[in-house]
Amino acid sequence: MATLLRRSDLKCWELDGEAVVYDPVSGSGHVLNQTALAIWQLCDGKHTVGDIERFVVAAYPDKHETIHGDVPRTVRELVELGLAQEAA
Repeated sequence: MATLLRRSDLKCWELDGEAVVYDPVSGSGHVLNQTALAIWQLCDGKHTVGDIERFVVAAYPDKHETIHGDVPRTVRELVELGLAQEAA
């Protein structure tokens, strides 16, 4: 399973557990809620989707049933938006 890496040229501003991520290439901004921000931050070239899912389950044990679908979906969205990619 591949590890994930967030793009290094993105600008990120965090406020109250959420964040705005600005893509200077496309000129677009993306708002990440607390969970999406945690997932994006774990895209550091060391963690697989499975690793990220285990971390999020541990951080939000009361949402265990929905997390298994939410983490892969969020990772796909981050990749589709160009905010993360598979690490080389």
